[in-house]
Amino acid sequence: MWIDGHVAEYIWSRGIRKPPMKITVKAVKFEDGLVEVSFPEEIQ
Repeated sequence: MWIDGHVAEYIWSRGIRKPPMKITVKAVKFEDGLVEVSFPEEIQ
């Protein structure tokens, strides 16, 4: 699984004790099994 840097920064933006309860992400699974997680284009 590969998580985009922007998503990781958003998750950790408020620290370990108060992560966001919900976020909208786009997950794409490639033929080799790798899953890429990023924000949908309209959010960026």
